[in-house]
Amino acid sequence: MSALEAETIQRLFHRLDQWTPGSFPKRAALATLLDKSFGRGGTHVLGQDQAVFFATAAVDMWQRAIQSLMVAVAASILSETWACSVGYYASHYSIRAFAHLFGYFALYRRKLIIELTPYGNMFRCVPISGLPGGSREHRSYWTLTKRLPPFLKDALFADNDEQVPKSDAAHRGVASYSDHLNQFTPFVSVDKDWMRRDLIRLAHSALAGEASLELPDSSNFPQLSAVLSVAYLRIYRFREHLDSLLGSPGRFWDRHRTPKWCTDFFAFPPRQSRRIPVED
Repeated sequence: MSALEAETIQRLFHRLDQWTPGSFPKRAALATLLDKSFGRGGTHVLGQDQAVFFATAAVDMWQRAIQSLMVAVAASILSETWACSVGYYASHYSIRAFAHLFGYFALYRRKLIIELTPYGNMFRCVPISGLPGGSREHRSYWTLTKRLPPFLKDALFADNDEQVPKSDAAHRGVASYSDHLNQFTPFVSVDKDWMRRDLIRLAHSALAGEASLELPDSSNFPQLSAVLSVAYLRIYRFREHLDSLLGSPGRFWDRHRTPKWCTDFFAFPPRQSRRIPVED
């Protein structure tokens, strides 16, 4: 693996700063582009105006993570089981966002991971034979991100093996597939003021508990608090990491780093400390 370096990521975002404000690629733009590149007559080479789709895909996936976490919090008073499932996706979309940011995309139908690498003034799409973590698209993104140098020893970024009880995937598996859960509660309507307060409380409690981070444990289901906390921290870390990479946000990232559609509910409070646990 030779993930995109900070200078290359900066170059892609500087290119995005030249876009017309509000413009964004069409749905599935990156998947379609890569599929054509690896089809008959494909060149496997992208210009900078195409390579930026990795950056926009990362930002879009990160915002999907925010939306998923908001839905998970809203669902938490309706069903802890479904909140656990949706909370898992909030984490997964953050992990995918990191993978796209560093130049990786799972071209699932072709069973390939595509790695973007600089090629003069262009970019080359290099296929990595086989999906890391087997043929499962979900685990491949987690495995890729875990291998990136900034996150190699970071407990927040796991390999996410669903066979290991203390993992996001195993815990999600119980919520989505296990028989005889028998955990049903009456539905309660969602109050927007409550949701705003709960999301802000989640933000502060997740950051305060970062030093004692624990992944959700499927053997002790449900652990909704852990699911939501790690999902929030991954969302927070993407924003923080990209801020650090870019130095100054630039017009494109400045417009997207605090999405207007969630500012009434979602919070990114300043970090008080930075003590991330690492794996042995």
